[in-house]
Amino acid sequence: MRPLRAPESLPASHPASHLRVRRLRPPTLGHGRNDLPQDPDTAPQVVPRQYLIGHDKRGVSALMVSKELSVRYETAWLMCHKIRHALTERDEFRLQDFIEVDETFYGGRRQKGNRGRGGAGGGKALVVAAVEKTLAPKGRKGIKGQAYNAGAARIAVIEAATADILGGFIRKNVKPTTWIISDGWRGYSGLGEFRHIPTVQGSPKMAGEAMPIIHILFSNIKAWLNGTFHGVSTKHLPRYLREWNYRFNRRSMRGELDTFILRRAVSRNTITYADLVGGLQPEGAG
Repeated sequence: MRPLRAPESLPASHPASHLRVRRLRPPTLGHGRNDLPQDPDTAPQVVPRQYLIGHDKRGVSALMVSKELSVRYETAWLMCHKIRHALTERDEFRLQDFIEVDETFYGGRRQKGNRGRGGAGGGKALVVAAVEKTLAPKGRKGIKGQAYNAGAARIAVIEAATADILGGFIRKNVKPTTWIISDGWRGYSGLGEFRHIPTVQGSPKMAGEAMPIIHILFSNIKAWLNGTFHGVSTKHLPRYLREWNYRFNRRSMRGELDTFILRRAVSRNTITYADLVGGLQPEGAG
């Protein structure tokens, strides 16, 4: 296969012009290691695609990366997904203190009849998320005037909102004894090692009042997926959520985000093109 080439230099006005660009190798189709050097200290010299992904708070689409770097769309698409695949959260840094947890659907078609959340249907994906509630700074009202702001978050695509699956997500991502606010769905039963506060809302319109932070997050995530990427398939949704989660938890370190992404890209196993098109799913997004 003919080697794919990135531009030798970018215009001086380009925000990534200070990064040196090397020749790009063909997309990896084999055993799944990435095509970046394994030394994290030299990685920032390689390719500005991590810079583009890290320094735009909205994220960048594969189409934009292909245009900025003058590479084929397929190459840009693969590289973006390789980066997303590496953006996992470390197990030792679990959510704590006080959290909201809930689920939402993404994608698919509206369905008549039962809209329950036992499982996704009609091309929809079922997404669960948990977010810390942190006290707003003195003198600030917090989100919706409730004196709390959002802390760190975890998110994943799940098959169904059963007690086993929801409980597994919470135990993996939340420290024991944490206070948990849920909407009282039966899938949140059996959380004996946590301090669970089921808040029965009565009407979906009350969801934003009882748990405002998680519902604002869901709204922002859907706006990001549909705005930056013009919608994504449920097959690849888990990796996009990995990117969102990684960005959100480092939103106060935006100036350093490209370096964080580069270090992850050189230190994690990647995914191959065959795995991607075959629908291999990572374990959630967190």
